[in-house]
Amino acid sequence: MVITDTGRRETFITALVAIFGTPEPTRSQLRELGRWAQIETGRAKPFGGGYLYALLHPDKWPKYGINPKLYHAILRRAGMEALNGVHKVEIVTHVRVREGAVVLAKSRRCARRRCGVHFVPRTPKQKYDSDNCAARAAASRRRRRQEKRRRNKSGRRMR
Repeated sequence: MVITDTGRRETFITALVAIFGTPEPTRSQLRELGRWAQIETGRAKPFGGGYLYALLHPDKWPKYGINPKLYHAILRRAGMEALNGVHKVEIVTHVRVREGAVVLAKSRRCARRRCGVHFVPRTPKQKYDSDNCAARAAASRRRRRQEKRRRNKSGRRMR
């Protein structure tokens, strides 16, 4: 038996978006969730990333039904706050912020591609959420430049 009704499917999609933080998760994120769901449901084989992707996009693949054990495992993982529309916000700060304070500023995503942290910048020009992210982004740029130089240098020698 599989779950095919529209209301439960929408709840399932909302839970997946709450888990990943985006409506378009990567294949590796989907595979990782499938492996976690395998352990959680006691299944012998992990749920594939392709299957989870198909469930996330019912407009493209309407024939796929949701395994009931997977459905309940995903809802447990997402938590009821995510399904009720309440978002969990974690405050990590180096300055004192009183409980219940209202922050009137837009958050932005860290400029380092692999970092998924959203933060409120201290200055308008702040691009990274921490000094660690800024250093890692600079190191990544240096590696790419060195690799490009190496490729260009080896290409000159071969001619």
